[in-house]
Amino acid sequence: MKMQYEKMFEIRESIVKPCALCKGEGSTISIRDGVRWAVECTCQKKFNRYMGYAKAGIAREYWDLTIDDFTGNDIVKAKVNQFIADIEKVKQDGLGITFCGPNGTGKTLSSILILKAAYAKKYSIRFTTMSELLNTIRSSFSYEHENDEEKLQYLEEVRESTFLVLDNMGSEYKASNNPEFVVANLDYVLRDRMTNLLPTFFTTNYSEGDFKETYGASIESLLSNRNLCLAMQGGDCRKKNQVPKDWGSV
Repeated sequence: MKMQYEKMFEIRESIVKPCALCKGEGSTISIRDGVRWAVECTCQKKFNRYMGYAKAGIAREYWDLTIDDFTGNDIVKAKVNQFIADIEKVKQDGLGITFCGPNGTGKTLSSILILKAAYAKKYSIRFTTMSELLNTIRSSFSYEHENDEEKLQYLEEVRESTFLVLDNMGSEYKASNNPEFVVANLDYVLRDRMTNLLPTFFTTNYSEGDFKETYGASIESLLSNRNLCLAMQGGDCRKKNQVPKDWGSV
């Protein structure tokens, strides 16, 4: 959920107002060739970054976290570091990761760290949950949705953002009384993104076997072409994928 304007204003005040460099103005003055220029202060740049995260759906608790805050599997950490370091190649190859494992193992943090690296390179990003996506798609069938610009923009961002994280995959399936609807719409979103080489990342509590059994061979096949599968508590998901060889396997 995107943060409300009032809350973001409070956050800006807490960052910019106490800044000794710009004295709360958000910019400093630079003189070049006798001309005075307003230069964005580091405090304002920090707030702008936070604003970008909030608009993309990244929760406040993740804004300041880095790879150093990840305390899980070293193999996973190394792969996340590789994606962060080579984010432009990730984009070029349309690669993603499916993070699978129990709660509290760093799946969401890992995916967000990659999103933030993409944002730093000026790529468009979006973070959302599977439940939010499917609820929005379901509501799109109602007449009232036709004039709901916020929901329309959200669906467009999910389809077209260069980097996307779909968090907590599986919870929406368990809660649904119409699993065919879940699978059909997930297939549509994935097929659209995968064929356009848009990096897509997933987090799920499912194991690889449970994932395939739940969503079927079609979705598993789509993911296997472009996504590594990382088990968050050691071991190897043993996904048979066609990821370019220079990315290796886990």
